[in-house]
Amino acid sequence: MAKQIAKEKESSFNEAVKIAMDDFPRGKAKILDVVENGFNCKVEQQDYDINLFSSYLVLNKKAYTAIGNHLQGCGEFVPLNCEKELFLFNPLICISSDKI
Repeated sequence: MAKQIAKEKESSFNEAVKIAMDDFPRGKAKILDVVENGFNCKVEQQDYDINLFSSYLVLNKKAYTAIGNHLQGCGEFVPLNCEKELFLFNPLICISSDKI
């Protein structure tokens, strides 16, 4: 992610890492505002309809079709350009957890 962000934004690799590891997960920046066409990737294995990748969900076409409309208002779907049709879901709405 960081290499593609650095290339797209013409910034340093360290700045791109900060964006990927801090800004995106905290909702400070939208992924599609930074990389308009999604990410290029290689998929070694995607056996499940939904997988966890860091703080993101990766959905295949079946999962995206089933729940994409329900999640649309809570975040953004970023296309992953690879041999399979996959989408990275970046949540943009966070709620506080109640302390017990």
